[in-house]
Amino acid sequence: MILFPVGFSWELGGEGDCLPWESAQVLCLLISGIATLVALIILESFIVKQQARIPVRIFTNIGYVAVVAFATIAAMICYSMTIL
Repeated sequence: MILFPVGFSWELGGEGDCLPWESAQVLCLLISGIATLVALIILESFIVKQQARIPVRIFTNIGYVAVVAFATIAAMICYSMTIL
């Protein structure tokens, strides 16, 4: 789960030490992060239905999804404002 955000942070960098989008480090982190997330979704949805770590059925409740999305966006905004 941490591979994808690290790829963004290496690209965005700070104080002129950022890596370009085309660099191998950034691309590998972004691609492996997305692949790991897809593998987790497939594993949880189809392979281990009985003992899933994240039950897929909770994402069918639109209210829950809305609260989680709002909280995630609010946390990202709050965290980014503390850094600035």
